Amino acid sequence: MPSYLLKIHGKVQGVFYRDFVQDNAAKLRINGWVKNEPDRSVSAFIQGDEKSLSELIEILTAGPSHANVIKIDKTKLAEDESLKGFKIHY
Repeated sequence: MPSYLLKIHGKVQGVFYRDFVQDNAAKLRINGWVKNEPDRSVSAFIQGDEKSLSELIEILTAGPSHANVIKIDKTKLAEDESLKGFKIHY
């Protein structure tokens, strides 16, 4: 199953961005996790079919109403089917 590691830059902490990622990933049946980073960015590991992953990345680029996403760095990873569900790491 295709997997990506995302690094989301901009105003993405303190605006419920992680909840936004989790809610949209669940709707699209994407597995993975999301977490805040010390540099004020957000990282996410997403795993699913390519169409759903592309749709999620497009949604995450817009973000929730109080976010301001500047850019998303995307790294494709080796295919892996080990994750089930989507979690927020605190």
